[in-house]
Amino acid sequence: MIRNNINEKRVIYLYVEKFYTHKKLSKLFKCSQWKIYDILKKYNITANNKKTFRSKNKKDINNIIEMYYDGKTTTEISKLYDCCRDYIRKILKKNGINTSKKVNIDKDILKKLIFEKHYSLEKLCSFFNCCLNTLKRHLKKYDIGKLPTRYEIDMSVGKKKCHFCKKEKCINDFGRKILETGNIAIISICKECVSIKNKIIRKKTKSKNKNKRNIADKNKECSRCHYIGTNFSKCMSNPDGLQYICKKCQSIGFREYSKNNSNKLFESRNRRRERKKLVKNNYSKKCLDITLFVFNNKCFNCGMKDNLSIDHNYPLSRGYGLTIGNAVLLCRSCNSSKKDILPKNFYSKNKLKILRIKLNKAKKLLKKSI
Repeated sequence: MIRNNINEKRVIYLYVEKFYTHKKLSKLFKCSQWKIYDILKKYNITANNKKTFRSKNKKDINNIIEMYYDGKTTTEISKLYDCCRDYIRKILKKNGINTSKKVNIDKDILKKLIFEKHYSLEKLCSFFNCCLNTLKRHLKKYDIGKLPTRYEIDMSVGKKKCHFCKKEKCINDFGRKILETGNIAIISICKECVSIKNKIIRKKTKSKNKNKRNIADKNKECSRCHYIGTNFSKCMSNPDGLQYICKKCQSIGFREYSKNNSNKLFESRNRRRERKKLVKNNYSKKCLDITLFVFNNKCFNCGMKDNLSIDHNYPLSRGYGLTIGNAVLLCRSCNSSKKDILPKNFYSKNKLKILRIKLNKAKKLLKKSI
């Protein structure tokens, strides 16, 4: 349906201030593009529907140059500043950066800078006077994958500078640590300086703890039950070196907290193994009630009702976390016999079909409860 009556003021507002195109306005008002063109011609609006970035501030121009060297294209920068792509190219050309120019990088020079002089990506961009995207293209062309890591560079050089004593020493004098990603890294402080630091820390802690232990032998009053005695647990952060509450009051408080916050404790215990292997876990106490309801409080494999436990359908060792779509109710004997075996190799074909139906049912029940 084509509309004849169109609000002309709204068309001008959307075109001038909201920067709508002719095509977008024609879809909104359900008319042709020529009709919108005629409405704009009445009010002498024939300019291009694009803002132009005309600021002469040095901060804005320096930001554009930094963004270009970081790897952003001219189209991405133009969207941020709401301007034309050609205008940003003019700014870069005035500052001596030719975007249209093809940069020729020699293979031998590039390999020398990376593997012998150990240049980073930022240094290579400034050396060849190019952006990050052009440098990555040349790395792919010459079959140079990732740049060598800091560990590989230090091993090839054979020496490193200590941050504490500021002396160059052999790499065998430095310790090593494994990062969360799995990569190996060399510690910035040498082994001798680490031992000196630890001795200083031990002396400070011993002098503090001695004063606290002498006070800890005396009787103390509990702040809740007003018990006077020595039945208090240790706490080195307090000036006495003991807790403010006695051990009985502490156990009563823990029981009350476990009753009120049973869901939090269940989730924290359940997620301990997943945190070590960097796998997500979204299994709460509500999910446990649903799995028990779906499997009728029975082992899925043998039908036992005692010593039940929740098993990962696809094992955790292969990177699968515990979710409602991956939780199966099994007895402890079946769970221990399954181990890290995949469900295809453990269950029969008929049982696999039934298991898929039950897991899909559990997912639907969780969606309804939310």
